[in-house]
Order: sequence, then structure tokens, then C-alpha cells
Amino acid sequence: MRSPLSLSAAVFCLAGLASPCVSWSQTAPPIASVNGTPIAALALEQLAASGVQQGLKDTPELRASLKNELIAKEVLAQEARRLGLDKDPVFVQRLSLLRNNLMADALVNAHFASNPITEDMLKADYQRQVDALADAQECLISHIVLATQEQALDALKQLRAGQPFEQLAKTLSIDNSGKTGGSLGWLLPVQLVPPLGNVVANMSKGAVSVAPIQTPVGWQIVKVEDKRAYKVPSFEQAKPQVQESVFNARRNAYVAQLLKQAKIE
Repeated sequence: MRSPLSLSAAVFCLAGLASPCVSWSQTAPPIASVNGTPIAALALEQLAASGVQQGLKDTPELRASLKNELIAKEVLAQEARRLGLDKDPVFVQRLSLLRNNLMADALVNAHFASNPITEDMLKADYQRQVDALADAQECLISHIVLATQEQALDALKQLRAGQPFEQLAKTLSIDNSGKTGGSLGWLLPVQLVPPLGNVVANMSKGAVSVAPIQTPVGWQIVKVEDKRAYKVPSFEQAKPQVQESVFNARRNAYVAQLLKQAKIE
């Protein structure tokens, strides 16, 4: 079982990746002071909220640990400044990148606060995806991944000579799926990287790719074990994925708009 200190350290590590919005009075008294420098109560509230987002319980013990971490970080930061580390060019550049990342996140959050994603938007995108998948088939796929084209061609020869696909996957594949005979489970062709997806879409049940396919992870031999009509999930089942899809699309459009308006040389 992890100690409260290790839990609070984990919150510190991840807080910058998913900073929740916290409503808290800026006039609240500081939680502590280090050599005359106050530590704002808002900092503790943000970290506690981040911990809750990660599945932790907001308990007095967690808050005490987070407070101790904030104090320790302030002590370390003051010592770093005393040694002049805040003037180091590499540190200054890293700090600038971090500031830009935080500013970008703040801008996106503000944009969506003013332009919220509505339920109608989600339902419209869901219907668009349903329409696109009206005649879709998903495939039960297995594959063998080799490091070189020569190795893949040799494996293909062994398959044609009668060697079982599953056995070759277990003995030859460099992918983790080799442990289970190369099985990838049921997938839509569009869920595969383009070279594989294009090939699988045109393969029949029981077919093996006629030639090795080059992909970023190696040379692949693919087998379509079975095919079936794709059962579209309900809106409620798909809602988290639809929300992510709509958010990413609208965020990308907003970024593209700003890039178009910017003078870039």
C-alpha cells in the first residue's frame, strides 16, 4: 500500500497534465509561509481537486501530505533561486515552454467555456458516424509482425507450406500479440493503420495477405479469421468517445483559425 506522501507526489506529477478549474477566493489566507513567502490556499485546492480527478479521496490526510509537499517545493525553489539556477538558459527555455503549454490550455478552456459543446452537437456527430458505418463489417484479425521483409517472406512461405498461422505467430512475431497467436480481436478496418486497413477491407474470411505489409512497427502478415456486420453502439454507450471526437475536432478547428490569422515567418 502506498504512503500518503507517495500519493501526494503522484498528484504533483500529474496535476499539470489535467488541471481542474477550482472556484476559490483569492483572498483566502495562505496555508503556510516559507521564509516570508506565502503559499496560497488556491494551490492546495487545485492539487486536491487534481487528486480527486485521479481517483483519490479528498481526506484531511491527503491535504496534509499535499501541504507538506507544497512547503517542501517552496523551500527547494528558494534554494534553487539562491544558487542562480533560475537564470540557467536551459531552465529558462523549459520554463517558457511550460508557460506556453499552460497558457494554451487556459485559452482552450476559456474558448470552450464561451463556446460549449452541446448535446445536439454530440448527437449530430454520433449520427454522422452511424451513417458512415451503415454497411460496415468488422473483422476478427490475427497478424504476424517481423523485423525485416526477408523474415516476413520466409514466414509467408512457411504458411503456404502448411504451418499453422497461430503457431508461427507465437514463435516468430515480435509483437506482444504473438503470445496469443497473433490475435488482435474484432476490429473495423478503419481502426487499423492505413496500409493494414486498406488490405483487410478487401480480404475475405479465412484469407491471408498475399504479401508482407510494411508498417511503422515492422513487416506484417495479416489473416482475417472471420467477418460480421458491425453492431453500432447506442448513443449513451458511445457518448464518451463522441465527446472526445467532437472536442478534438473543434479544438483543431480553433487552432487552425488562429494559425491562419497569425503572421508566421
